[in-house]
Amino acid sequence: MSALVLVLLIVGGAGLAWAAFKLEPHWSSKDGHRMMTQAQGMESSRALPTRWLEVRVTVIDGNLIVTSRGLQAIKLRGTYIVTGKSPTPPKNRQIYVLQGEKQILLRIPNSSRSMPVLDALLPLQP
Repeated sequence: MSALVLVLLIVGGAGLAWAAFKLEPHWSSKDGHRMMTQAQGMESSRALPTRWLEVRVTVIDGNLIVTSRGLQAIKLRGTYIVTGKSPTPPKNRQIYVLQGEKQILLRIPNSSRSMPVLDALLPLQP
């Protein structure tokens, strides 16, 4: 009986670890102008973090205001514009390139209500 409980605990722990790794935190308002998502600095120097960090984004008059949810993403804070979109994004996600004082990447799921808002802010391609 105790061996069965141990096996169930191990399988349950592995399932929770898998879910924590695969599920990405994302929230978007009904109109798509506010979201919590993942962002990453593009520069390889130590000035910007190069791993995905959780940020809050607000779209106001074509500008994206990025604020951090914690102290780790504090260097990503600022005002940005959308300058591009990845032609080959990861499965079930979109990657947007944002330009401000620094350049960052914004990752959102395909099911996000913010995707049409960000697509509308993309510059026209010739």
